[in-house]
Amino acid sequence: MLRLTRTMPVKREPTVHELKTWPRFFAGLLDGTKTAEVRLNDRYFRVGDELILREFNAETDDYTGRVERRFISRVDGLRLVIGRGGFVLLSFEPKGDCAREETA
Repeated sequence: MLRLTRTMPVKREPTVHELKTWPRFFAGLLDGTKTAEVRLNDRYFRVGDELILREFNAETDDYTGRVERRFISRVDGLRLVIGRGGFVLLSFEPKGDCAREETA
């Protein structure tokens, strides 16, 4: 007889997620007022994962070259809040002195 048991989540190394961020939201990253974001959980975000947030201008359909780096400090499911599964609230913070970078 096959017996199913509940197992602990599989441990894995932190993942790096590269995400587009529109300019009006990117500004909050720069001044420190944006510390969380609602996202579709299509990437299986976990605490400790790194976010590479690239400013993306939808009007020009191109990246601006500005990049911010954050680390996920909390992941909250939103099923009870929005009545639909699949979305999470990601809380994040910079780590170290090298959180900000510019690319050409």
